[in-house]
Amino acid sequence: MEAPGPVRLVVDAAERVGAALATALPAHARRRGVVVLVHGRGPASPWRPADRTLAGIVASCIDAGISAAWAPLGRAPDGPPGVLSPLAAPSHDRRALTVQLAGSRCTPPLAWIGRHAVLVSPAVIGPAGGRDGGPLGAALAALAMAACARGDGDPTAIGAALLAQVFAGFTWVLDARAALLRPRDHHGVPHSSAPGRVFVHGATGLDPAEVLARAHTLDRWCGAPDAAAGIAPCGPLAADPWPVVPASPVGVDGPTWSLRPRVRDRKARRP
Repeated sequence: MEAPGPVRLVVDAAERVGAALATALPAHARRRGVVVLVHGRGPASPWRPADRTLAGIVASCIDAGISAAWAPLGRAPDGPPGVLSPLAAPSHDRRALTVQLAGSRCTPPLAWIGRHAVLVSPAVIGPAGGRDGGPLGAALAALAMAACARGDGDPTAIGAALLAQVFAGFTWVLDARAALLRPRDHHGVPHSSAPGRVFVHGATGLDPAEVLARAHTLDRWCGAPDAAAGIAPCGPLAADPWPVVPASPVGVDGPTWSLRPRVRDRKARRP
């Protein structure tokens, strides 16, 4: 097991997602193969990873000679993005391993067992300490749902257990080519901005508690980037991970809202 310490986070331009992923993938990924888990929280970017980001991940796997399949998590578009077609399609094999994880009954597909997980999340970010989980916590909950978890346990804890005990390790890719800033209250309007960044973190040999702890650390940092406790940014853009850029109000399907934003919502925020 890796020793506890700051969470190492590679920061690069979104156009260089393949290079950033290559620096984080462990040596065993080529030997064991990869499952690219694409988490969607809506039908289009920024509610789901951008096609250009997914294309960079696909190219990285192909260039490295890694056998890779993909699987959807959460709310996926009506059809799979065409950029994922070079990867093996989601398995229709109904065989699964029934296990108890975090107090719940899970049936992960056999196609996941022992592979390396590349978990791709959209940058849907709520305020620090807000009611909504951060991008990694939401992805872990979606992973738990995809594995048909049964029980009353915390879905993020179940997802963390899946990453730790079903896969041979994980690499998290946060697609911040575009970012969605969720409002501080139920009556606010979400805003989209374009930081043009990608964040990558990978680990192997962690127990479920450490995976969950890292998820919470990363999500807290996304919600309050200036509070860098527990995060060790590295890579070409580590000095400016979340540039201040203009933000525009958006709806759940991506287009601009007709509702006039309030003054405080028009101010540029990080990210």
